[in-house]
Amino acid sequence: MKVYTTDKIRNVVVVGHGGCGKTSLIEMVLYKSGVTTRLGSVDLGTSFCNYDHEEIKRQTSIYLKIIPIEWNGYKINFIDTPGYADFIGEILCGIKASDIGLIVVSAVAGIEVQTQKVWRMLYEKSMPRAFFINKCDREGSDFDSVLNSLKNTFSNKVVPFQIPIEQGQNLKGIIDVLTEKAYVYKDDKFEIKEIPQELNETVKIYKSGIIETSVETDDALLEKYLETGEVSEEELIKALHKAFNSCELFPVFCGASTKAIGAEELLNNVISIFPQPADTQAIKAKDAKGNEVSIRPDSNEQPAGFIFKIISEPQLGEIAIMRFYSGKLTPGTELINIRQNSSERIGHIMVIRGKNRDEITEVYAGDICALPKLKNTYINDTLSSPKRKLLFPEIVFPEPVVDFSIRTASRKDQEKLGNAFSKILANDPTIKLQMDPEFNQTIIKGMGEQHIEITMSKIKERFLVEATLDKPLIPYRETIRTQQEARFRHKKQSGGAGQFAEVALRISPLERGKGFEFVDDIVGGVIPSQFIPSCEKGVIWAMKEGVIAGYPVVDVQVSLWDGKDHPVDSKDIAFQIAARTAFKMAMEAAKPVLLEPIMNVEITVPDKYTGDVTGNLNSRRGRIQGIESLAEFQVIKATVPQAEMYGYSGDLRSMTQGTGSYTMSFSHYEELTGQLAERVITESKKREEETREKE
Repeated sequence: MKVYTTDKIRNVVVVGHGGCGKTSLIEMVLYKSGVTTRLGSVDLGTSFCNYDHEEIKRQTSIYLKIIPIEWNGYKINFIDTPGYADFIGEILCGIKASDIGLIVVSAVAGIEVQTQKVWRMLYEKSMPRAFFINKCDREGSDFDSVLNSLKNTFSNKVVPFQIPIEQGQNLKGIIDVLTEKAYVYKDDKFEIKEIPQELNETVKIYKSGIIETSVETDDALLEKYLETGEVSEEELIKALHKAFNSCELFPVFCGASTKAIGAEELLNNVISIFPQPADTQAIKAKDAKGNEVSIRPDSNEQPAGFIFKIISEPQLGEIAIMRFYSGKLTPGTELINIRQNSSERIGHIMVIRGKNRDEITEVYAGDICALPKLKNTYINDTLSSPKRKLLFPEIVFPEPVVDFSIRTASRKDQEKLGNAFSKILANDPTIKLQMDPEFNQTIIKGMGEQHIEITMSKIKERFLVEATLDKPLIPYRETIRTQQEARFRHKKQSGGAGQFAEVALRISPLERGKGFEFVDDIVGGVIPSQFIPSCEKGVIWAMKEGVIAGYPVVDVQVSLWDGKDHPVDSKDIAFQIAARTAFKMAMEAAKPVLLEPIMNVEITVPDKYTGDVTGNLNSRRGRIQGIESLAEFQVIKATVPQAEMYGYSGDLRSMTQGTGSYTMSFSHYEELTGQLAERVITESKKREEETREKE
């Protein structure tokens, strides 16, 4: 592939709901630009983009793909992203590396949950946005309805630049509103013809809308237009650029990707209307002194770039994908990894297109490139010249919402699991792995059940680790309802040195969430001061073990108010044992109860599924805190016991036909009583017995 300067580059992230045809759109432009000789299909497993085993099997995009297209002397870096919330990390990485967002919407399904979410993500970045209404050839497609929905939902600045000539199986082509030309297709070839008479008036109305929306960004041009009703082509293009770049105009394109209708027209508009990297908003960074600076792509400056993706390959190992923001980069350049405080020598520079890798001699500011075999570089790292040290803001990834415990087949597999996850976590920051010391279980956390299933499949196939997923144990807690006292004397005389300690404790309930307080109420030195910490250790020892079900005790105050010692036999361990036993005696009498963790859950669903989702939450002992409208969707806020959220990701997908999504975070602990508490206690005792038998 040729090397392109900043002004000849466009960076476009392709986003939208799963199944809207994002990858098919990329397949279409690959074919029309001559990269492929046939139109790839996701459904048939012949996609150029979705070449991963899991993607072929599931017929959906899982990973971000960099797909550069060369068109009329320009390079367009398309970034194809997944369409489901499970893979939101890939979407965030794609947005970080781009200048323009192209939101793909199905002409049949219209606006869906992920359409709303990606709009919000792009809006928060103040990134220019355009729409591509796909599948205009499908039965039930309705371009006008989807267009009106986009206007009503997002902005009245949503303006059609193209409209279809008929729809569904009768789709004949598209009309370019600005040039007032009709592209009539036969197979995947088109002829430019006159606009059908019945669409002339519609095209004039839409063209006026484009002009009026564009000139509003320039007072002098607006005044001229109002006076004369005309603007020159040069003035209009300049106004279009300004309006689009300042998010005052959101163009709408259309087509049918599986029939290659709309590719040339889209690519031409990307070149003529979409801004080059230097025209977009400046990138904020910090200099060596920590001061905020604004960076615009300039190939004459010192080199600096941001690593937004890491991919692993058997032959090349780890490949860092970089958005290059400043300067010119050539092989042999020495850069500083600011976050890791280490140096990296650039050996090779590559362009990635799907699974193809081409080596290039240099890369200019504003472009995207791949750097293989770096020593110590990961996602969110900044590579910068030692002469001008810059640090770019990191991608903020959401916290995982689904967790499972991992059971390995053998100790050897457990050892290999750690190595496998060190590779996985470097490539996917939305996966978390942690060791739960309370239950001695390995916990994997992710953005959804499918996300975790795919990760485990990768671990098995690439790293040969035999492991299965299981329901994680819930971190219940124990506490008390009333105040109680207990006294215990520990006395041991069995030859040799003896042990003696007597401890009197008073335990009282604390407000929920207060944890633990130890109060020294000893008067007159009845327990020597050196043994007071021993008593506290004994209490903490007992609290970790629990009393009714083996779960840690929380929200109690323990007052040490009396006791006795022996001048010879009193020791640290004796007071620990006495305090531990006295605490358990007092706790058993203080009406102990179980506490269960309660989660804050926020679910986003289309309005028609609200009743089903709230009903399901009620069946999970959830409490609805409120429902907010978000255009055509409802955001349901609820608190739900953690124990009831296992498997919720799959259930929500089934209830909402894949359109619902949710986030979850810890809220607080609440008392668990009745049969539910009895069941937890029984299961806990059963686990203890099984553990003792294994030992």
